[in-house]
Amino acid sequence: DILEVGGEFTRKIHKSEQVKIGAGDAGGNLEEEIIGNHGFNIANAMSGAIGVTGTGTAKDCDITIGGKETRSIGGTYDITAKDSASFVSLNDVLVGAGNNGCILHYIENNKTKIDNELVLMDLGAEYRGYTADVTRTIPANGKFSTAQKEIYDLVYEAQEAGIANYIIGTSMATPNLAARKIINEGLFSLGIISSIDEKHNYFPHGTSHHIGLDVHDPGNYRNFEENMIVTMEPGIYIPEGSNCDKKYWGIGIRIEDDILVTKNGPINLSAEAPRTTEEIELMMAKKSVLDEFILPNLDN
Repeated sequence: DILEVGGEFTRKIHKSEQVKIGAGDAGGNLEEEIIGNHGFNIANAMSGAIGVTGTGTAKDCDITIGGKETRSIGGTYDITAKDSASFVSLNDVLVGAGNNGCILHYIENNKTKIDNELVLMDLGAEYRGYTADVTRTIPANGKFSTAQKEIYDLVYEAQEAGIANYIIGTSMATPNLAARKIINEGLFSLGIISSIDEKHNYFPHGTSHHIGLDVHDPGNYRNFEENMIVTMEPGIYIPEGSNCDKKYWGIGIRIEDDILVTKNGPINLSAEAPRTTEEIELMMAKKSVLDEFILPNLDN
């Protein structure tokens, strides 16, 4: 079951004895102090935060069908996360539909008509002080259009290429470079940019940051070290009025996962939340308990 993610995350993350909170001396000392004073395992806390976030994201895929407001999508995630454990709190729930998804860290969550648009959900629960950071982008009506799928699959390919480079000793800049190469080649192939070397704003951020005590945790940004947990989050954002075919206007897509670096290679701790277009459409096609739930119209 896609929602039974907590146990799987715990099994994966317990392959390592501890999880790094960055790589500086302060981070290491703080880690030891927390374990000594509070008697809990950081691996459990991180897996709990990521598990709750994955469950909430999957729930949003399950209930989001055209016509719902973005704030109701965020509300479903709130309920799922807070119902999971007594030590869960939430980071800002960022839900942007349509052109609002092209705005990084859009916090208004107030679009009332989303029909056939994409919905970008940037979500993160905290458990015992440790945080997750997961982003999914889904079609509000349950099916990706041809243009939406073209952009989504390009972002997915870029993310997969980036994750493959989460290897001990590899420069932390490498996943970003790998993702940018694929995205630039793809945008050129689709006619959105005029050359693979064109400077553009369709991918305006980096791909990787530490998570731990903070959703953007400080730490070593030189080379990957064993037991680090670092996000991988490529994105493509094509706002209305862009210099390209109008069929791509208003498409904003980001896929973000939490990657554990191990001696046996990278482990995607949040992969249980639907990630491919096929997985997302399959989840959204399932019958939800909220399908028949209709609130009264208070405006009439």
